[in-house]
Amino acid sequence: MADDYDHNGIGRMVAGLQATVNAFQQNWQIQDQRASDGRKILYDKVEGFGNKVSELSAKVEGVVKDVTEMKPAVTDWVASKHRAEGASWAVKVVWIGVGAIVGVLGFGIDHFLIK
Repeated sequence: MADDYDHNGIGRMVAGLQATVNAFQQNWQIQDQRASDGRKILYDKVEGFGNKVSELSAKVEGVVKDVTEMKPAVTDWVASKHRAEGASWAVKVVWIGVGAIVGVLGFGIDHFLIK
């Protein structure tokens, strides 16, 4: 009878250990699945971020190309603008000069010839 008691006690211990091992195994499987899901989510996010960076890079390259193509035209436009501003000032100076000459002539004629 003592023999049966020891076998039942060992059997219960083995069953308890087996249940504990099964619980650990289930826990590990669940954790492994969660880790796998987390890595997939992270991979998808990084992949999406990489795609957006690639799109942005392509857009920036397009803008750089457009700016490079436009630079000579802008430079010419700026030069034309400066020439136009210079011409405007020159016309103003000429008109001021003409006005001054006409004023001096009018004053001279009025004071010296019409008396």
